[in-house]
Amino acid sequence: LEFLYQIAGIGGDYQYYKLVGTMTGYLRVARWLDLAGRFRVGSILTYGAKAGTPISERFYLGGADTVRGWGARRISPRLEECDPTTGKCKSIPIGGFTSVQSNFEMRFRVWGPLSLIGFLDVGDVQAGRGVFKPSEWNLAAGPGIRYDSPVGLIRLDAGFHLNDPGVHDEPFWAV
Repeated sequence: LEFLYQIAGIGGDYQYYKLVGTMTGYLRVARWLDLAGRFRVGSILTYGAKAGTPISERFYLGGADTVRGWGARRISPRLEECDPTTGKCKSIPIGGFTSVQSNFEMRFRVWGPLSLIGFLDVGDVQAGRGVFKPSEWNLAAGPGIRYDSPVGLIRLDAGFHLNDPGVHDEPFWAV
């Protein structure tokens, strides 16, 4: 179990609290099979005359440690930017104030330091405070490989979207 509490605003330009709770668990089912799971939820609360949060401190998901079917920091509320001459639009992640994430892995030991995994990731970031919309949660799954080298763990995962989150300028997979 982990609980993170940050306070900002003592002499700064922004005033906010950032709260993140994480629960992680591991279970060895057999000599060759491990299960791993994580659930994380976070919220940012602003206060005072300088209520606000810098864009760099907001919540984002996506990437190797969160929802692996997405590129790093790509799951987030977005700002639409359109070119007036072509009409072509792209969306830019701007971070949010509420985050929920869950990961589940099955780790199969193949030989010595080599393992294969299967994973399922779920996550979402919302602009509102304390807002959870399960119908908008992003689902991703895929395979991975792990090599426990003498200098540390080397891993490679390929994640694929399992639902349509409504963001069409993002690839449906990530490595």
